[in-house]
Amino acid sequence: TPFEMCEIKLHVKLPVFVARQWIRHRTANVNEYSARYSILDREFYIPEPDALAEFRDLLRQLHLTLKRLGESHALPRALDRFQQFYGYTSLFPPLLTPGLWERKSNVPALSRLIVAYLGKGGNDLVPHLMGILGVFQKLVSSKANEVFAFDLLRAIVMYMPQEAFMPRMKDIFQILMMKLQHGKTPKFVGLITHFFALFIGKFGSQCYMDQLNHIQPGLGLMILAQIWIPRLQTASPARLEAKAQVVGLTKLLCDTPALLHDANGQQIWSQILACTVKIVISPDSHLNTASGEDDDNDAEIGYDASFSLLHFAKRPAVDPFPEVQDAGASLAKAMQSVCASHPGKFAPLIQQGLSVDPKLSAGFEGLCQKSGVQLA
Repeated sequence: TPFEMCEIKLHVKLPVFVARQWIRHRTANVNEYSARYSILDREFYIPEPDALAEFRDLLRQLHLTLKRLGESHALPRALDRFQQFYGYTSLFPPLLTPGLWERKSNVPALSRLIVAYLGKGGNDLVPHLMGILGVFQKLVSSKANEVFAFDLLRAIVMYMPQEAFMPRMKDIFQILMMKLQHGKTPKFVGLITHFFALFIGKFGSQCYMDQLNHIQPGLGLMILAQIWIPRLQTASPARLEAKAQVVGLTKLLCDTPALLHDANGQQIWSQILACTVKIVISPDSHLNTASGEDDDNDAEIGYDASFSLLHFAKRPAVDPFPEVQDAGASLAKAMQSVCASHPGKFAPLIQQGLSVDPKLSAGFEGLCQKSGVQLA
């Protein structure tokens, strides 16, 4: 009869664990949205913590079971879900388990999770600094993972208290120098010079010089002349790295007396100025703009049977120098200050550095006019 042909179509939104109990294919035709083929809304079922109090021990036991069975590919997602019930730092130590980092597909998610932990509370993770540095050392030794190693290193410098990690910086710089000596590639040179600029911007040029000169006398100037300056002469950084470079190089220009002791140092000073001005005036640097996300152009892409790029697993772009609104104007004002403190000393060096390209001279002059700066 017609009554037997009636059909009711319902659109139901419910947690998966409820759906598996409530829906029976014997009594209904069911179509589910598949996250494999569709981009789902960022909507999650998050129960009240009090409602799950009795399950905490069960969840902890599940985590231990997963770890014991070696289901390392499931741990990043499981830990991300469990941490809200156990508190902020109680689930951090398992992230440092060496076995987790053996699987290549785990590295992007785990490294970003550690960076997120550091961004939320670097002070709370000071007891785990040695473990984080162990992960950094492992990642930086691999060409495929060195991008993520520098993500961790920059996060340590940005979010952890200086007194916690500074005693370890000599060891970190030695690791970087060994990698630079035995595995120098254009990508690694870009990563290490980006880190050096951030380090100088945070702690000053003298601290950078001291760290490198403790490894080998004169190493700081050698890195500038043979690694850093040639990289900036051939490739121009963009956005947040460009800003970090300008901030760090400006401090090198204005706060490094060692550069002015001899003719070689003065030549390096002029070259640093030329590279800094080149970044500022280059339209490709997008100096005072930041994208909403960091890109992964430096990450090495390869096949892994267990790897999948999650739609929302992007790195948020974080400005390490939010106090510097305009890096170009900051450079111009810093040059005005240093020229005023040493009248007649820096004008020849500025002319020497910018004379290699008429665009640099015109660009620097325009920058000074725009910033309302006159050089003595």
